[in-house]
Amino acid sequence: MSSAAASSPVPGGFGLRRALVRNRGALIAAAVLAILLFVVDWISAGPLTYFDVSFLSSGGATSALAAIGQTIVILSGGFDLSAGAVISLVNAVLASSMDPMAPGASILLWTTVGIGVGMAVGAFNGFFIAVLRMQPIVVTLSTMFILQGVTLLVMDKPGGFVSPDLGTFYL
Repeated sequence: MSSAAASSPVPGGFGLRRALVRNRGALIAAAVLAILLFVVDWISAGPLTYFDVSFLSSGGATSALAAIGQTIVILSGGFDLSAGAVISLVNAVLASSMDPMAPGASILLWTTVGIGVGMAVGAFNGFFIAVLRMQPIVVTLSTMFILQGVTLLVMDKPGGFVSPDLGTFYL
């Protein structure tokens, strides 16, 4: 056996280092999360509790879902600036339409209404982008401005009611 074969590195050597390099993005995200939780704990009056973490994570759930949708759009080569305005419009439609005297209203009905509003806006954008061959950035930017105006027409001042049953159903 030659000395070159004996001194060759073992296949799969430096496994820990390779795993760290391969998962660098996830490790950076975990480190940023840990730093942010430390900062929140440091600036809050008391120690960080389960309620605090639960409140922070549920507050960011809507943004996380929107980010997932935007990621899919961008990975497929698209561009959508109207997603935030669609979320605002759906919230305004639900908050202005739900009856506070009927908290047990049909969850399926209100879910369908919310999805229907989003689908209508998507069909509007899709028509101008796919059929009329307009630039996606122009269409979605103008749709964002239109939806912001429609949202103000639907609900011109803060208020409204969204049934707690709707939120607890999806948790």
